[in-house]
Amino acid sequence: MLEVKNLNVSYEKMQVIWDASFEIHSGEVVALIGPNGAGKTTILKTLMGLLTPLSGSISYMGKDLLAYPNYERPKLGLSLVPEGRRLFPKLTVLENLQIAVRTPEAKEKRKENMDWIFELLPKLAERKNQLAGTLSGGEQQMLAIARGILSKPRLLMLDEPSLGLAPIIVEQVFDILRELKERGLTIFLVEQYVEKSLLLADRAYLLEEGKIVLKDDSKNMLKNDHVRKVYLGI
Repeated sequence: MLEVKNLNVSYEKMQVIWDASFEIHSGEVVALIGPNGAGKTTILKTLMGLLTPLSGSISYMGKDLLAYPNYERPKLGLSLVPEGRRLFPKLTVLENLQIAVRTPEAKEKRKENMDWIFELLPKLAERKNQLAGTLSGGEQQMLAIARGILSKPRLLMLDEPSLGLAPIIVEQVFDILRELKERGLTIFLVEQYVEKSLLLADRAYLLEEGKIVLKDDSKNMLKNDHVRKVYLGI
Protein backbone atom coordinates (compact mmCIF):
# COMPACT_ATOMS: atom_id res chain seq x y z
CA MET A 1 0.00 0.00 0.00
CA LEU A 2 2.67 2.51 1.06
CA GLU A 3 6.37 2.39 0.25
CA VAL A 4 8.80 5.08 1.37
CA LYS A 5 12.36 5.05 0.08
CA ASN A 6 15.37 7.11 1.19
CA LEU A 7 13.29 9.92 2.66
CA ASN A 8 15.14 13.03 3.79
CA VAL A 9 13.19 15.83 5.46
CA SER A 10 14.13 19.13 7.07
CA TYR A 11 12.12 21.06 9.61
CA GLU A 12 12.74 24.77 10.06
CA LYS A 13 15.97 24.54 8.03
CA MET A 14 17.33 21.65 10.09
CA GLN A 15 17.39 18.16 8.61
CA VAL A 16 15.61 15.75 10.95
CA ILE A 17 14.95 12.65 8.80
CA TRP A 18 17.82 10.83 7.11
CA ASP A 19 17.33 8.21 4.38
CA ALA A 20 14.25 6.66 6.00
CA SER A 21 12.76 3.68 4.17
CA PHE A 22 9.72 1.71 5.28
CA GLU A 23 6.55 0.11 3.96
CA ILE A 24 3.02 -0.55 5.11
CA HIS A 25 0.91 -3.36 3.68
CA SER A 26 -2.85 -3.27 3.35
CA GLY A 27 -4.70 -4.50 6.43
CA GLU A 28 -1.79 -4.39 8.86
CA VAL A 29 -0.93 -2.23 11.85
CA VAL A 30 2.57 -0.76 11.79
CA ALA A 31 4.07 1.03 14.78
CA LEU A 32 6.75 3.72 14.55
CA ILE A 33 8.52 3.93 17.90
CA GLY A 34 11.38 6.02 19.19
CA PRO A 35 12.26 8.78 21.66
CA ASN A 36 10.76 12.26 21.68
CA GLY A 37 12.37 14.43 19.04
CA ALA A 38 13.40 11.52 16.84
CA GLY A 39 11.29 12.76 13.92
CA LYS A 40 8.21 10.55 14.12
CA THR A 41 5.74 13.44 13.77
CA THR A 42 7.82 14.83 10.92
CA ILE A 43 7.34 11.60 8.98
CA LEU A 44 3.56 11.71 9.48
CA LYS A 45 3.40 15.35 8.39
CA THR A 46 5.42 14.51 5.29
CA LEU A 47 3.04 11.70 4.37
CA MET A 48 0.12 14.11 4.67
CA GLY A 49 1.88 16.73 2.55
CA LEU A 50 2.36 19.23 5.38
CA LEU A 51 6.12 19.07 4.84
CA THR A 52 7.99 18.66 1.57
CA PRO A 53 10.93 16.23 1.64
CA LEU A 54 14.40 17.19 0.49
CA SER A 55 14.64 13.92 -1.41
CA GLY A 56 13.29 10.40 -1.55
CA SER A 57 10.11 8.82 -2.88
CA ILE A 58 6.70 7.91 -1.49
CA SER A 59 4.54 5.44 -3.39
CA TYR A 60 0.94 5.02 -2.23
CA MET A 61 -1.48 2.61 -3.91
CA GLY A 62 0.82 2.63 -6.94
CA LYS A 63 0.77 6.44 -7.15
CA ASP A 64 3.55 8.96 -6.61
CA LEU A 65 2.21 10.58 -3.46
CA LEU A 66 4.55 13.55 -3.77
CA ALA A 67 2.72 14.57 -6.94
CA TYR A 68 -0.43 15.32 -4.89
CA PRO A 69 -0.84 18.48 -2.77
CA ASN A 70 -1.82 18.07 0.88
CA TYR A 71 -5.50 18.89 0.28
CA GLU A 72 -5.77 16.06 -2.24
CA ARG A 73 -4.34 13.37 0.01
CA PRO A 74 -7.46 12.78 2.13
CA LYS A 75 -9.29 12.08 -1.14
CA LEU A 76 -6.75 9.32 -1.80
CA GLY A 77 -7.67 7.68 1.50
CA LEU A 78 -5.08 9.11 3.87
CA SER A 79 -6.23 10.32 7.27
CA LEU A 80 -4.17 11.72 10.16
CA VAL A 81 -5.30 12.01 13.77
CA PRO A 82 -2.77 14.65 14.85
CA GLU A 83 -1.10 15.11 18.20
CA GLY A 84 -3.10 17.61 20.22
CA ARG A 85 -6.48 16.61 18.67
CA ARG A 86 -6.98 19.85 16.67
CA LEU A 87 -10.74 19.95 17.15
CA PHE A 88 -13.04 22.92 16.57
CA PRO A 89 -13.87 23.73 20.21
CA LYS A 90 -16.78 26.05 19.44
CA LEU A 91 -18.51 23.51 17.21
CA THR A 92 -20.56 20.61 18.53
CA VAL A 93 -19.43 16.99 18.48
CA LEU A 94 -21.75 16.34 15.56
CA GLU A 95 -20.49 19.37 13.61
CA ASN A 96 -16.87 18.28 14.15
CA LEU A 97 -17.75 14.88 12.73
CA GLN A 98 -19.67 16.27 9.77
CA ILE A 99 -16.61 18.28 8.72
CA ALA A 100 -14.73 15.00 8.23
CA VAL A 101 -17.21 13.76 5.62
CA ARG A 102 -15.44 14.98 2.50
CA THR A 103 -14.73 12.08 0.18
CA PRO A 104 -17.48 10.80 -2.16
CA GLU A 105 -17.35 7.38 -0.48
CA ALA A 106 -17.78 8.91 2.97
CA LYS A 107 -20.63 11.14 1.81
CA GLU A 108 -22.42 8.19 0.23
CA LYS A 109 -22.32 6.23 3.48
CA ARG A 110 -22.51 9.14 5.91
CA LYS A 111 -25.49 7.92 7.93
CA GLU A 112 -24.22 4.35 8.08
CA ASN A 113 -20.77 5.51 9.18
CA MET A 114 -22.14 7.97 11.73
CA ASP A 115 -24.32 5.24 13.25
CA TRP A 116 -21.26 2.98 13.46
CA ILE A 117 -19.21 5.73 15.15
CA PHE A 118 -21.89 6.29 17.77
CA GLU A 119 -22.20 2.54 18.33
CA LEU A 120 -18.43 2.26 18.76
CA LEU A 121 -18.24 5.38 20.94
CA PRO A 122 -21.57 5.78 22.77
CA LYS A 123 -20.24 8.68 24.86
CA LEU A 124 -20.03 10.75 21.69
CA ALA A 125 -23.64 9.90 20.87
CA GLU A 126 -24.67 11.16 24.31
CA ARG A 127 -22.76 14.38 23.74
CA LYS A 128 -23.33 14.92 20.03
CA ASN A 129 -24.92 18.36 20.63
CA GLN A 130 -22.29 19.43 23.16
CA LEU A 131 -19.50 21.84 22.23
CA ALA A 132 -16.23 19.97 21.62
CA GLY A 133 -14.33 22.40 23.81
CA THR A 134 -16.37 21.39 26.85
CA LEU A 135 -15.57 17.67 26.58
CA SER A 136 -13.06 15.96 28.86
CA GLY A 137 -9.59 15.26 27.48
CA GLY A 138 -10.46 11.61 26.91
CA GLU A 139 -13.71 12.46 25.15
CA GLN A 140 -11.90 14.96 22.93
CA GLN A 141 -9.40 12.27 21.92
CA MET A 142 -12.24 9.87 21.12
CA LEU A 143 -13.77 12.59 18.95
CA ALA A 144 -10.45 13.15 17.17
CA ILE A 145 -10.17 9.44 16.39
CA ALA A 146 -13.81 9.29 15.31
CA ARG A 147 -13.26 12.20 12.95
CA GLY A 148 -10.23 10.43 11.50
CA ILE A 149 -12.10 7.21 10.71
CA LEU A 150 -15.34 8.86 9.57
CA SER A 151 -13.68 9.89 6.32
CA LYS A 152 -13.38 6.14 5.50
CA PRO A 153 -9.61 6.16 5.06
CA ARG A 154 -7.59 3.39 3.51
CA LEU A 155 -4.68 4.34 5.77
CA LEU A 156 -5.29 5.81 9.22
CA MET A 157 -2.30 7.49 10.86
CA LEU A 158 -2.32 8.40 14.54
CA ASP A 159 0.19 10.66 16.30
CA GLU A 160 0.39 9.99 20.05
CA PRO A 161 -3.34 9.29 20.56
CA SER A 162 -2.82 8.57 24.29
CA LEU A 163 -0.88 11.77 25.04
CA GLY A 164 -1.99 13.38 28.30
CA LEU A 165 -4.70 10.83 29.03
CA ALA A 166 -5.36 8.95 32.26
CA PRO A 167 -4.39 5.24 32.18
CA ILE A 168 -8.01 4.05 32.10
CA ILE A 169 -8.67 6.26 29.05
CA VAL A 170 -5.49 5.00 27.40
CA GLU A 171 -6.92 1.48 27.66
CA GLN A 172 -10.11 2.69 25.95
CA VAL A 173 -8.07 4.23 23.12
CA PHE A 174 -6.27 0.93 22.53
CA ASP A 175 -9.58 -0.94 22.68
CA ILE A 176 -10.77 1.25 19.82
CA LEU A 177 -7.59 0.59 17.85
CA ARG A 178 -7.96 -3.15 18.36
CA GLU A 179 -11.53 -2.95 17.08
CA LEU A 180 -10.35 -1.04 14.00
CA LYS A 181 -7.63 -3.62 13.41
CA GLU A 182 -10.18 -6.44 13.59
CA ARG A 183 -12.23 -4.61 10.98
CA GLY A 184 -9.23 -4.67 8.64
CA LEU A 185 -8.29 -0.99 8.70
CA THR A 186 -4.64 -0.26 7.85
CA ILE A 187 -3.06 1.73 10.69
CA PHE A 188 0.26 3.58 11.07
CA LEU A 189 0.71 4.31 14.77
CA VAL A 190 3.08 6.68 16.55
CA GLU A 191 2.64 6.18 20.28
CA GLN A 192 4.55 6.72 23.54
CA TYR A 193 3.27 3.48 25.07
CA VAL A 194 5.78 1.26 23.30
CA GLU A 195 4.74 -2.09 24.78
CA LYS A 196 1.05 -1.52 24.08
CA SER A 197 1.88 -0.42 20.55
CA LEU A 198 4.00 -3.49 19.85
CA LEU A 199 1.35 -5.81 21.27
CA LEU A 200 -1.18 -4.23 18.90
CA ALA A 201 1.01 -3.92 15.80
CA ASP A 202 2.01 -6.54 13.24
CA ARG A 203 5.35 -4.90 12.49
CA ALA A 204 7.36 -1.98 13.82
CA TYR A 205 10.16 0.42 12.97
CA LEU A 206 12.47 2.09 15.49
CA LEU A 207 13.44 5.68 14.68
CA GLU A 208 16.37 7.24 16.52
CA GLU A 209 17.95 10.60 15.70
CA GLY A 210 16.04 10.74 12.43
CA LYS A 211 17.20 7.34 11.21
CA ILE A 212 15.40 4.01 11.13
CA VAL A 213 17.78 1.80 13.07
CA LEU A 214 15.66 -1.31 13.48
CA LYS A 215 12.74 -3.00 11.74
CA ASP A 216 11.08 -6.30 12.60
CA ASP A 217 7.78 -7.94 13.37
CA SER A 218 6.39 -6.78 16.69
CA LYS A 219 6.96 -10.05 18.56
CA ASN A 220 10.66 -9.95 17.76
CA MET A 221 10.83 -6.24 18.56
CA LEU A 222 9.45 -6.96 22.04
CA LYS A 223 12.31 -9.43 22.56
CA ASN A 224 15.03 -7.11 21.23
CA ASP A 225 17.57 -6.27 23.96
CA HIS A 226 17.90 -2.61 22.97
CA VAL A 227 14.13 -2.06 22.87
CA ARG A 228 13.63 -3.88 26.16
CA LYS A 229 16.31 -1.86 27.93
CA VAL A 230 15.67 1.61 26.50
CA TYR A 231 11.92 1.62 25.82
CA LEU A 232 10.42 -1.06 28.07
CA GLY A 233 12.65 -0.57 31.10
CA ILE A 234 13.49 -4.27 31.32
